[in-house]
Amino acid sequence: MTTDIFFLGNCQASRMVQFYNMFTPGPQKKPALFRSITPHFGEYHEDETISLLETAPVAVVQLINSEYVFNRKSVLDMRAGKPTIFLPYVYLPGFRRLEKLSSKGVPRIDGADILITEMNYAEQANQAAISFMRGQIDGQNKTRFQASLAEMKHREALGADVKIADYIQ
Repeated sequence: MTTDIFFLGNCQASRMVQFYNMFTPGPQKKPALFRSITPHFGEYHEDETISLLETAPVAVVQLINSEYVFNRKSVLDMRAGKPTIFLPYVYLPGFRRLEKLSSKGVPRIDGADILITEMNYAEQANQAAISFMRGQIDGQNKTRFQASLAEMKHREALGADVKIADYIQ
C-alpha cells in the first residue's frame, strides 16, 4: 500500500483526506490514505498504521492522547526524519446544544446530561425539552465550551505543530 500523504487522526483527519483526494490535481497523484489514531473511531489497524508511518513520504498526524502508541515521540521515531505535520485535536462541546455524536456505532447526545437533570418526572419531559430548546434551561454552553478549549490547549501541549485554541478563544 503506497501513498504520497498519510493522514492519521479522527474524523477531522478523515475529512482532510477526503478534501485532499478531491481537490489535489495531478494524474500521477496517489490517493491519500487515512487511518484512525485510536481504536474508538473508524479504521484502526495498528500494524498497518505503523507501516504507513514508516513509508509515506508525508504524514499529517492528529495527536489525540499521549497514552496511545501513536504519541508525538513514537510517531517521530517511526517517521525517521520524513516530513510530518502534527495537527491539534479540535472538539468543542458547548458549541451546540444536544449534538448527536457516535463512536464505533455507540451514539450519545452531547449536552443531554443537563437536560436529563431537569426531567424529574416523565410527564415533564416534553416541557423540559421544549424549554431547553428555547434556551429557558441553561445548557451551560459557555462552561462546556471553555472546558473544551482547556482540553484542546492540553492536547496541543502534547506536541501539535498547529496550535489554534488561543485563536478560537
